[in-house]
Amino acid sequence: EVTEPFWFRDEFSENSIGRFSGNTSLYTITGGKLTCATGGRFVTVPCAKLKDPTVSLTWKPTSKTVDGRYRLFIAFRGSPTSKADVFTSSAPDIRKIVYITPDFYNVSLYSAIPNSAGSSCDSRALTVTYNEEHTITVTKTGTTYILNVDGTEVTLVDDSGDPDLESSYISIGIYNCGATPHEIDNLQISGTRVYNKPIHRGAMLETYHDG
Repeated sequence: EVTEPFWFRDEFSENSIGRFSGNTSLYTITGGKLTCATGGRFVTVPCAKLKDPTVSLTWKPTSKTVDGRYRLFIAFRGSPTSKADVFTSSAPDIRKIVYITPDFYNVSLYSAIPNSAGSSCDSRALTVTYNEEHTITVTKTGTTYILNVDGTEVTLVDDSGDPDLESSYISIGIYNCGATPHEIDNLQISGTRVYNKPIHRGAMLETYHDG
């Protein structure tokens, strides 16, 4: 097993949609921002499966649903390719979802096991104002998630009893919005990448010839 520090950054100064997996079809890069005006869509960073990751970004919620909702989630998950809604039983992986719901003035942590719907296991009061840009950071350390929004910090704890993720991929999603695209910028992900040590070339050749 080999570990190394890893850092991902995208300021969306060019069309980098190809770097992402997930449910990306209605995301566009416009004016140096990652934008989307369709709820439930998300992007995943498939190159980074990290232990104890930190995710930071800016989010400007520029529209609401007809019932006043504007919401964002940051999901720590096992699958780098799933396009299924992270909250539903269609998703095939373990998910730990930090769900920012300003219309309820709070943030919640959801936990989900493969092919099961997510359920809330912690929540805290939080105000995220409409139509302003917010700087958001989430750090996962084991089952503890520290969220910072514009300098206000809250701690969420996964006490669901579900399996934890030793290492996870990151999905970012606009879950509720109106007709004006929400804007995401300056996405950064850092942590420790863990992977199995490659087999020595000689060993690989020996195995091949033995076959």
